[in-house]
Amino acid sequence: MSNAYILSLDNSAERAVNAKQILDRLLFKVFQCEVIPHEEKSFSNRLSMLNIMKLITSKRNKWSYVFEDDIQFWEYISPKKLKHFEKASKNFFYLGACSETPPTKTKEKILDISAYRFQTNKVGCSHAFAITKEGAKLVLEKAKDFDESVNFDEILSTLFAPEKPLVVMNEESGNVSYQNKDHYGLVFQDKFAFSSNPPKDIPNVSIHIN
Repeated sequence: MSNAYILSLDNSAERAVNAKQILDRLLFKVFQCEVIPHEEKSFSNRLSMLNIMKLITSKRNKWSYVFEDDIQFWEYISPKKLKHFEKASKNFFYLGACSETPPTKTKEKILDISAYRFQTNKVGCSHAFAITKEGAKLVLEKAKDFDESVNFDEILSTLFAPEKPLVVMNEESGNVSYQNKDHYGLVFQDKFAFSSNPPKDIPNVSIHIN
């Protein structure tokens, strides 16, 4: 069974419960992790994600999955299918990503699912990603070399850019999340359900189990 870690301010909050229900349904073994408080929100996220990296290195699993708690899937995908993306990756891949500028990418096909391999390090986001135990060790080892102003997204993007990481997609989404035209991937942050300022236009998302 694949391990999944959910980062949340409050594990009893609706968004955290929703994320756990989704991942339970997909047959992940779920670990809920509360945020480590810090006056700087970005550094709090960094500390919290590094704590999850420590947890990952303490487990036997080669691959683990990490999510923030406001996630939603365009299409549900089983860990069994995700194994094929693991085989096509070295230490890391995104289930959802963002880019400030249109990224240079090449399209690949893993089984019947589309994926893009990004050819630039201008890709970030840490709301949904997969990482190996060795990858988590690398993050823990190298994080101390980054200034405290550097957020966790940027650390991931910098460290794994040489791998040209895959981003798992699906066709229904048009490969772009409604939350922002520069967000891509199978998993998006549900800003409609979990925001005080939801977007006006949302997609008619058809979700089914693969």
